Amino acid sequence: MNRISFLITIVIFSFFSVQCQKEKPSIVLENVTDCKVAIYPSDLAKTLLVEYPDTSLNTNNVFVISKFRDITPYQSIVFDRGPEDVYSQYGVDTLSFYIMEIPNQKIIQRYDMSLANMELLKDENNCYKLRFPPNKIMKTVKMWPPYGTYDATGHRVDTTSTK
Repeated sequence: MNRISFLITIVIFSFFSVQCQKEKPSIVLENVTDCKVAIYPSDLAKTLLVEYPDTSLNTNNVFVISKFRDITPYQSIVFDRGPEDVYSQYGVDTLSFYIMEIPNQKIIQRYDMSLANMELLKDENNCYKLRFPPNKIMKTVKMWPPYGTYDATGHRVDTTSTK
Protein backbone atom coordinates (compact mmCIF):
# COMPACT_ATOMS: atom_id res chain seq x y z
CA MET A 1 0.00 0.00 0.00
CA ASN A 2 2.83 2.42 0.83
CA ARG A 3 4.42 1.73 -2.55
CA ILE A 4 1.18 2.69 -4.38
CA SER A 5 0.89 5.88 -2.32
CA PHE A 6 4.49 6.71 -3.15
CA LEU A 7 3.91 6.20 -6.91
CA ILE A 8 0.76 8.34 -6.84
CA THR A 9 2.69 11.08 -5.03
CA ILE A 10 5.47 10.93 -7.64
CA VAL A 11 2.96 11.20 -10.51
CA ILE A 12 1.16 14.15 -8.89
CA PHE A 13 4.43 15.88 -8.01
CA SER A 14 5.81 15.42 -11.53
CA PHE A 15 2.76 17.21 -12.92
CA PHE A 16 3.49 20.29 -10.86
CA SER A 17 7.23 20.28 -11.46
CA VAL A 18 7.41 21.28 -15.11
CA GLN A 19 11.01 21.74 -16.07
CA CYS A 20 11.91 25.28 -17.00
CA GLN A 21 15.43 26.58 -17.01
CA LYS A 22 15.98 30.05 -15.59
CA GLU A 23 18.43 30.90 -18.38
CA LYS A 24 15.95 29.90 -21.12
CA PRO A 25 12.40 31.26 -20.97
CA SER A 26 9.67 28.74 -21.79
CA ILE A 27 5.94 28.83 -22.36
CA VAL A 28 4.06 26.07 -20.54
CA LEU A 29 0.48 24.96 -20.90
CA GLU A 30 -1.00 22.96 -18.04
CA ASN A 31 -4.03 20.75 -18.65
CA VAL A 32 -5.76 20.61 -15.26
CA THR A 33 -8.69 18.48 -16.44
CA ASP A 34 -9.54 14.80 -16.67
CA CYS A 35 -9.84 15.12 -20.47
CA LYS A 36 -7.23 14.96 -23.20
CA VAL A 37 -6.92 18.30 -24.99
CA ALA A 38 -4.65 19.70 -27.67
CA ILE A 39 -3.11 23.13 -28.06
CA TYR A 40 -2.38 25.10 -31.20
CA PRO A 41 -0.06 28.01 -30.42
CA SER A 42 -0.53 29.98 -33.60
CA ASP A 43 2.73 31.88 -33.58
CA LEU A 44 4.88 29.14 -32.05
CA ALA A 45 4.28 26.72 -34.91
CA LYS A 46 7.18 28.34 -36.80
CA THR A 47 4.73 29.22 -39.60
CA LEU A 48 2.22 31.96 -39.03
CA LEU A 49 -1.00 30.25 -40.10
CA VAL A 50 -3.14 32.57 -38.00
CA GLU A 51 -2.21 36.19 -37.47
CA TYR A 52 -3.98 38.20 -34.80
CA PRO A 53 -6.55 39.84 -34.94
CA ASP A 54 -7.80 37.26 -37.47
CA THR A 55 -8.45 34.44 -35.02
CA SER A 56 -10.25 32.13 -37.42
CA LEU A 57 -8.79 28.65 -37.54
CA ASN A 58 -9.75 26.02 -40.10
CA THR A 59 -9.84 22.79 -38.09
CA ASN A 60 -10.76 20.90 -41.28
CA ASN A 61 -7.30 21.69 -42.67
CA VAL A 62 -5.03 18.66 -42.13
CA PHE A 63 -1.95 20.90 -41.92
CA VAL A 64 -3.51 23.00 -39.16
CA ILE A 65 -4.60 19.89 -37.23
CA SER A 66 -1.08 18.44 -37.53
CA LYS A 67 0.27 21.48 -35.64
CA PHE A 68 -1.86 20.78 -32.55
CA ARG A 69 0.03 19.18 -29.67
CA ASP A 70 -1.81 16.75 -27.40
CA ILE A 71 -1.81 17.20 -23.65
CA THR A 72 -2.98 14.28 -21.57
CA PRO A 73 -5.08 14.85 -18.43
CA TYR A 74 -3.23 16.54 -15.56
CA GLN A 75 -0.07 17.01 -17.61
CA SER A 76 1.82 19.93 -19.11
CA ILE A 77 3.77 20.63 -22.25
CA VAL A 78 6.68 23.01 -22.56
CA PHE A 79 7.41 25.13 -25.61
CA ASP A 80 11.11 25.84 -25.53
CA ARG A 81 10.70 29.41 -26.72
CA GLY A 82 10.01 32.45 -24.63
CA PRO A 83 7.39 34.99 -25.64
CA GLU A 84 9.92 37.77 -26.30
CA ASP A 85 11.62 35.57 -28.90
CA VAL A 86 8.35 34.81 -30.68
CA TYR A 87 7.00 38.37 -30.54
CA SER A 88 10.22 39.76 -32.02
CA GLN A 89 10.63 37.01 -34.65
CA TYR A 90 7.16 37.55 -36.11
CA GLY A 91 6.73 41.22 -35.24
CA VAL A 92 3.45 40.49 -33.46
CA ASP A 93 2.00 42.01 -30.31
CA THR A 94 -0.41 39.15 -29.54
CA LEU A 95 -0.05 35.37 -29.45
CA SER A 96 -3.19 33.27 -29.87
CA PHE A 97 -3.45 29.87 -28.20
CA TYR A 98 -6.26 27.49 -29.17
CA ILE A 99 -7.34 24.65 -26.90
CA MET A 100 -9.11 21.85 -28.72
CA GLU A 101 -11.21 19.09 -27.22
CA ILE A 102 -10.14 15.64 -28.33
CA PRO A 103 -11.36 13.60 -30.19
CA ASN A 104 -14.10 15.79 -31.72
CA GLN A 105 -11.73 18.61 -32.79
CA LYS A 106 -13.87 21.34 -31.26
CA ILE A 107 -12.11 24.54 -30.15
CA ILE A 108 -13.14 24.99 -26.51
CA GLN A 109 -10.91 27.93 -25.48
CA ARG A 110 -8.80 30.61 -27.13
CA TYR A 111 -6.34 32.88 -25.35
CA ASP A 112 -5.13 36.08 -27.05
CA MET A 113 -2.01 36.90 -25.09
CA SER A 114 -0.27 40.24 -25.15
CA LEU A 115 3.28 40.41 -23.82
CA ALA A 116 1.92 42.19 -20.73
CA ASN A 117 -0.48 39.26 -20.17
CA MET A 118 2.42 36.82 -20.52
CA GLU A 119 4.45 38.73 -17.93
CA LEU A 120 1.65 38.20 -15.39
CA LEU A 121 2.06 34.45 -15.84
CA LYS A 122 5.84 34.36 -15.42
CA ASP A 123 7.13 32.43 -12.42
CA GLU A 124 10.50 32.43 -10.65
CA ASN A 125 11.86 29.76 -13.05
CA ASN A 126 11.25 31.84 -16.19
CA CYS A 127 8.15 29.79 -17.07
CA TYR A 128 5.15 31.54 -18.59
CA LYS A 129 2.37 29.22 -17.37
CA LEU A 130 -0.93 29.17 -19.19
CA ARG A 131 -3.59 26.87 -17.84
CA PHE A 132 -6.73 25.15 -19.04
CA PRO A 133 -9.14 25.85 -17.58
CA PRO A 134 -7.92 29.38 -16.87
CA ASN A 135 -7.18 30.22 -13.25
CA LYS A 136 -7.68 33.54 -11.42
CA ILE A 137 -4.28 34.84 -12.51
CA MET A 138 -5.50 34.60 -16.13
CA LYS A 139 -8.76 36.44 -15.44
CA THR A 140 -7.61 39.63 -17.22
CA VAL A 141 -6.38 37.78 -20.33
CA LYS A 142 -8.45 38.29 -23.47
CA MET A 143 -10.08 34.91 -24.06
CA TRP A 144 -13.06 33.24 -25.65
CA PRO A 145 -15.23 31.96 -24.17
CA PRO A 146 -14.75 34.41 -21.30
CA TYR A 147 -13.24 33.64 -17.90
CA GLY A 148 -15.74 31.78 -15.71
CA THR A 149 -17.15 29.63 -18.51
CA TYR A 150 -15.38 26.57 -17.06
CA ASP A 151 -15.12 25.44 -13.46
CA ALA A 152 -11.77 24.51 -11.90
CA THR A 153 -11.95 20.99 -13.37
CA GLY A 154 -12.62 22.14 -16.94
CA HIS A 155 -16.34 21.40 -17.05
CA ARG A 156 -18.55 24.03 -18.62
CA VAL A 157 -20.53 26.01 -16.05
CA ASP A 158 -24.28 26.10 -16.65
CA THR A 159 -25.04 29.81 -16.99
CA THR A 160 -28.64 29.28 -18.06
CA SER A 161 -29.98 28.16 -14.69
CA THR A 162 -31.53 30.74 -12.41
CA LYS A 163 -31.09 30.84 -8.67
